[in-house]
Amino acid sequence: MDQFMSILKEYAEKESNPASAGNPLEALFSVYANGDGPESEIIKESFKALDAAMEGKSVEEMDNVRYPVTCLCREHEKAGFLEGVKVGFRLAEELNNWK
Repeated sequence: MDQFMSILKEYAEKESNPASAGNPLEALFSVYANGDGPESEIIKESFKALDAAMEGKSVEEMDNVRYPVTCLCREHEKAGFLEGVKVGFRLAEELNNWK
């Protein structure tokens, strides 16, 4: 968590308009996604499998597959992140109002 907060602070200091990502949650995801977090072994193995499935294809053909796949993965990751933050806020709000 400390590493994430450090990255967020650094991003806010460098970015002239941190809200330029569209909204604060989008900016938060941008910081999260662009951090130097470790890739899981599952992700590494999945990309190896993707590359193996495209063996024999030209670089251009591989790029035509890899680009949409990585965009799709990022959008799913972003949706999960944003919903997770929203759920966390709702949970915190409910816990603070719980009597």
